[in-house]
Amino acid sequence: MGDQKRSLQGRILDLQNRIECWLQDKGLTLDTVDESCFAKQVSLIVPLEQELTATFGRAVNEIFHTIKMRLVESEFFYGYFLLQMHVVWKWDLLTIVDMALKQRKFVLYVNPLLFLTQTPEQMETVLAQQVFHCVAQHPWRSKSLYKKYGLVITNMALDMVVNAHFTYLPTNAITVAQVNEVYDLALPMFETLEYYAERLHIAFRKEAQKAKRIRKDKEVVVSQQASQRRIEADEQQVHVEEGSTGKKHMGKSKEPSASSSEINEECLANQQIGLKDKMVNLDDYLSEKRADVLDQRHAMWFTSDSLEEEEVRAITEVYAKNAERGQLTGELADLVAKLHKKKAAWSWQSYLKQFMGRLQAEYRKTPVRRDRRQPHRLDIPGRLRSHKARVMVALDSSGSMTDALYHQVLSELFHIVESYGYELTVIECDSQVRRFYTVSHVSQIRDRLPLHGGTAYTPVVSLANHQGVDVLIYFTDGKGEERLAVKPRSYPIVWMLVGQQPTLSVKKPYGPVHNLPVEDREEILDFLDVERGGFSMANQE
Repeated sequence: MGDQKRSLQGRILDLQNRIECWLQDKGLTLDTVDESCFAKQVSLIVPLEQELTATFGRAVNEIFHTIKMRLVESEFFYGYFLLQMHVVWKWDLLTIVDMALKQRKFVLYVNPLLFLTQTPEQMETVLAQQVFHCVAQHPWRSKSLYKKYGLVITNMALDMVVNAHFTYLPTNAITVAQVNEVYDLALPMFETLEYYAERLHIAFRKEAQKAKRIRKDKEVVVSQQASQRRIEADEQQVHVEEGSTGKKHMGKSKEPSASSSEINEECLANQQIGLKDKMVNLDDYLSEKRADVLDQRHAMWFTSDSLEEEEVRAITEVYAKNAERGQLTGELADLVAKLHKKKAAWSWQSYLKQFMGRLQAEYRKTPVRRDRRQPHRLDIPGRLRSHKARVMVALDSSGSMTDALYHQVLSELFHIVESYGYELTVIECDSQVRRFYTVSHVSQIRDRLPLHGGTAYTPVVSLANHQGVDVLIYFTDGKGEERLAVKPRSYPIVWMLVGQQPTLSVKKPYGPVHNLPVEDREEILDFLDVERGGFSMANQE
């Protein structure tokens, strides 16, 4: 795989260099192609589009096919969904990829100039993101948002929703963490498109109101300064006239102190410091994210055929059914289940994402940012969110949790905490704590210990109190103590019950209780066979 990866990267760089040399011969200097510089020269690309396709189309097709096959192997649903989409090279497209629904078929538009600037992992991500948009019905859900909030806000909200589910993001991707940093917000991850659009609209409106107030205050101060200058000029004239007639000046003596206009200017400057820095950060952020290109993102959506929402859902459902080659998990399973109009089999992932996204984030002081309440005080450092909440996951090893569910749970949870940068500690327990360890990568998840007997919850709660966690997530069959001997210290316990119609024995759970669905035993055995021993055709007809 390493040699194939290096070979693919070499082919990409070679093709990119060939295209750049070809463009330079045509008088174009696209040394480093990105969306911002490309937008300024797109008019020069239009006449060359057919010639570019004829010259480099085959090489681009080969690389694109390789990326799709990699996606089929790593994320089968995204890969098989893409295989059904019609691909069109659009060299003047202002974004890397885009898509539309034409003649009841999904069409994927790709700009090879921008596509080749990404790494293979980023290429897979930008393609999978288009599938995610389709399955989540974003092109049609966003229609009302575009009218209500505008292009920039809606496109930023779309990026925030989708980017939370992928690791290898394209260059300058907009994420929830970045928006929280720039606007000094505390938006949780894994929220809905409508939620982010509304919050961004409120943040933009507050910034505009602040700017309006500052401009009004500045006009008042300027007017006061002008009045003060006229008064001082009149006083000076009187002083000169009285001096010329030899009369004693009765006014106040002019001392070499700061004038009232200078004091007013200083007050105005102090008043403007906070907003000025905020607007500079905002301008830099939007400039870095290519605000002039944000309006063009998802522009091809507007060229889609006019269909009813139910028709679009039915078309997407057909694509999704053809792409299903195994069990889906996480948010993707929920979205596909909604297309099929049935209850999601793994809705607990969505619940945990919503719950953990609202964990209180820690703060750290920084001299780079001024204090929000007193921006003119340079001696007071500002605060930044560090997002290092501590999450502890307890896994009951009494036998109710299968090996397949064990790995499924940890993989899903790790993806959630990795998105936030939380610390994840895994506990294996029964009547006592058998083992606990901290993981920073999914590969560090260990094989579970041999199964044991009864269950006791108090030892785990005691350990969580000692470790100082922010949330304890307990996977168990619910059969244990009726009363906890030790109470949790200012953190909730999220109980996830497994098994056939489980009930929690604890009378006071100190947190929400949810049931996990039971998987079919045959599917579990097939899953384990593939994971541990390779795929076998022995169980195929």
